[in-house]
Amino acid sequence: MASESMTVHCFDVLVKYFHQEHDVDTSRFSDCKTSFPLFVTWSKRDRIDGWSLRGCIGTFSALRLEHGLRKFSLSSALRDKRFSSMRREEIPDLRCDVSLLTDFEVAKHHYDWTIGVHGIQIDFQGRHDRYSGTYLPQVAVDQGWTKDETLISLIRKAGFSGRLSDVMKTLQVTRYRSSKHSLTFDEYVELRAMDGINVCALICG
Repeated sequence: MASESMTVHCFDVLVKYFHQEHDVDTSRFSDCKTSFPLFVTWSKRDRIDGWSLRGCIGTFSALRLEHGLRKFSLSSALRDKRFSSMRREEIPDLRCDVSLLTDFEVAKHHYDWTIGVHGIQIDFQGRHDRYSGTYLPQVAVDQGWTKDETLISLIRKAGFSGRLSDVMKTLQVTRYRSSKHSLTFDEYVELRAMDGINVCALICG
């Protein structure tokens, strides 16, 4: 489901934003009219040839892809509160992941999911507030976490700072699957060059 044309579209949106253009061609984006819950993730190449998270935002509501990918390409790059807004000069070091979410199921208990297969969304009541958060399927794998480590990290990510024992067994967990496609900037440049588009000229212009 997630495809090369979707990640190319995300790069198009970001590059044209920094080039102060707002119209993005969707003629080669064959699935632009379909709707999915989705997340757009930007990662940045680090000094040891690995990748570090640079921004990730999405929605559990089904959005038409031509609108959803545009919206979250920019919001994950510019408005993820965990990071400063992305700068134009960072684009050559980026990788884009598009994740389309499917097969939502209420888990029987908080361990009723499989690392590397399911993403999880948690919801729980604290003493005064309600909390929620999600991790996509690849997060626990990328971090090398166990289920307990994943849940603890997600509880803290949701903003809860109290005792873990107070909430761990009362978590409401929804599991889901994800279809993901990844594209690096270098791969994007090659694909756009085949269309006669000099991406580097746009970024430097």
